[in-house]
Amino acid sequence: MKKAVWLFFLPLLFAAAPAHAVYTQDRMHRFEAALRAASMIPIDGDIDNTVNLEGAVNYGVWESLALGVSAGWGSTSFETSTGPAASRIQGGDVTIVPVFFDFIFRSRDRSHPYSFYGILGLGGLFTSLDEDGAVAASGLHAEAKDDFALKLGFGLDWFANENWIYNFELSHVFTGANILVTDATGNKIDDRELDYWYIGGGVKYLFS
Repeated sequence: MKKAVWLFFLPLLFAAAPAHAVYTQDRMHRFEAALRAASMIPIDGDIDNTVNLEGAVNYGVWESLALGVSAGWGSTSFETSTGPAASRIQGGDVTIVPVFFDFIFRSRDRSHPYSFYGILGLGGLFTSLDEDGAVAASGLHAEAKDDFALKLGFGLDWFANENWIYNFELSHVFTGANILVTDATGNKIDDRELDYWYIGGGVKYLFS
């Protein structure tokens, strides 16, 4: 999976290679599209790390503020318990789709080819769970629940030329979304939180 992601991004990175040094461009009243691959690192140690693929579209309202929408996709797995002081079992596979409305606060100095930004995203985490057979065999039921999500982070844009931008972003996603494991009577056995760190990079294209 990770190898396929990098093979996908390498042609884009070479296509954006600079022919000469450029400085940060005027981004006010212009759209840009972004494509990133990231590590999604859950805070809960019983949920595996995974790769997140994300696309975004932003619009520069002012030099220091852009608004945008972003959406991603990732698939991971988790472990759970069969009860107090019981053994661990595989819980199943979980698909995670984060969707955000983003507020992007940019630095405005154009004397160099890079620009720092902070990001605040408001949205939700949408989930789908494929329960492992070991869960049902233990008399349990696992369910993933969607909920509101908040993204806080910062990033770096580096202009390769007038349109192509290399991008790095680090953020933390806080969410009420979780994986709930219950017994046959509906009592909670386990609860896996879906908060995660996002560390990724990719490319953006600034439309003329």
